[in-house]
Amino acid sequence: MADMQGDIWATKDQDYEDVQKMLNVLSTSFSTLCKHQLQDSKIMNQLREEKFDLALGEIFDSCFYGVTEYIGIKNHATILSFALFDIYGSMLGIPSSPSYLPGEMIPPFSYSDRATNFFFNILNQYLISKVFIQPISEVVRPIVKPDFVVEKYEQIMNSSKKGVVLVSFGSVAQSYLMSREMKKSFLEAFAQFPDVTFLWKYEKDEDNVAAGYKNVITGKWLPQTDLLVHPKLLAFISHGGANSIAEATATGVPIICIPLFADQPRNGLVVKYRKIGVNLNKKEVIGGKLVDALHQVLDDD
Repeated sequence: MADMQGDIWATKDQDYEDVQKMLNVLSTSFSTLCKHQLQDSKIMNQLREEKFDLALGEIFDSCFYGVTEYIGIKNHATILSFALFDIYGSMLGIPSSPSYLPGEMIPPFSYSDRATNFFFNILNQYLISKVFIQPISEVVRPIVKPDFVVEKYEQIMNSSKKGVVLVSFGSVAQSYLMSREMKKSFLEAFAQFPDVTFLWKYEKDEDNVAAGYKNVITGKWLPQTDLLVHPKLLAFISHGGANSIAEATATGVPIICIPLFADQPRNGLVVKYRKIGVNLNKKEVIGGKLVDALHQVLDDD
């Protein structure tokens, strides 16, 4: 850290290597401090006993959100001690328009300035996530919710012989409302792949829908984004919602899209056109085409 503070006063222009070095130091420092803070049971218990109604925290240090969750503060407000850069605005739900709103630059904008501003907007989003959010998340998750995120699902992923297929149709379409014929079609297709574990978001445990199917595990809610980045996740069977497709595409997970309504039929066509997965309709699932689709995404390199 002392070296970095000294480098700030260097008169030479910073190149990419200098910036990367500084960001690595900051990333390591923030995540290390966050881990030590959360593991300090004396401080955490003292804060928890205060029973605060509201927490105020700096967006620049995302450990704040982990701390509020860990000590049970239900209400929090994000504050900024610096100018509202567009990247932080987008994290707070404020739209970013780099073609005409300044980020790293100030107006007036030429065409090349707009292009440069747009490029740095994308770069900053990547760097902020990589340097300040992902490392903190990796520290926070095992401490704040160890049983749910780390132990339970890590065990499922690692115990699967070949890998895991995630099955989720979003928050609107409930799997338990499928017809009996549709459920049977899914389960019989899954049974054709005994070395693959199918993790299915199914909202009623009392149905015992997966009884007798050893490679099928159900859950009322699944940590979709966490599962999509796991190296043993093989594919994603989805309704084709825009967010689900974006998350799967960003993580390189092939999709079996089964559109249900709204924009999903078009999204399924895009999946097929871009060759990032397979598009099926509901009749094809009942007709046994899901097995062929699974072979395609699991076996076709």
